[in-house]
Amino acid sequence: IAVGDGANDLPMLDVAGLGIAFHAKPVVRQGAGQAISNVGLDGVLYFLGLRDRETVDQLAGREA
Repeated sequence: IAVGDGANDLPMLDVAGLGIAFHAKPVVRQGAGQAISNVGLDGVLYFLGLRDRETVDQLAGREA
């Protein structure tokens, strides 16, 4: 998993199994596999398949 926002991050995003553009410039959003533009870094958790309740429970150290 790699997260980046600038053109200098494109090589890293390209070789990552999951490349995520984070509040990135258009060229980076186009080059990345996924993009996050309207939420914080916790949005990455959704790309990992965690739902809201699961995320809260896991961050609190509880079984989901």
